[in-house]
Amino acid sequence: MSLWKRILQGLVAYSGTAMIVNLSGALQAVFTLRYLAVAEFGALSFVLSIFSIAAILIDLGTSSMMAAEIAKARGAEDKPRVRVLISVYGRMVLGTGTILCLVFFGIARYRQDILWAIMGLHLLLSALNLVPHTLFLSHTRYRRSAAVAVMRSTSRLALLATLPWWAGGE
Repeated sequence: MSLWKRILQGLVAYSGTAMIVNLSGALQAVFTLRYLAVAEFGALSFVLSIFSIAAILIDLGTSSMMAAEIAKARGAEDKPRVRVLISVYGRMVLGTGTILCLVFFGIARYRQDILWAIMGLHLLLSALNLVPHTLFLSHTRYRRSAAVAVMRSTSRLALLATLPWWAGGE
């Protein structure tokens, strides 16, 4: 494959990725403005700030390091090490995501606010998305990077699709 073809392929993949992510953000804004009452915007902002802090705790930024280690092990054709790295990382991310989800469910039960439970579920889905995301990053193909963006946007869109069920609105 020529250099220009690779560059064009990368440009198309990353442009598609950017369009998917931006479209997801625009849909989120439209649904949020449409279904939430003005009084609920403060609660949503508070939950989103706590969610952002909790999202950092899912893998503590180790996804890039794990992707590099997996890529090195694949390059050395060390399949047992690849399996161990994927297994350890998967258990760590899934365990942390589950704990955070349970904490958010506990807050939802205590406050009688389903928004916390929805965000806890979104944290768990984000944790589940991190494992394939890291595996895709350990390869250097643009199509796989675009697939990662689609996977990440899927949980956002699922949250938006359920918005009318859990948001009162006017």
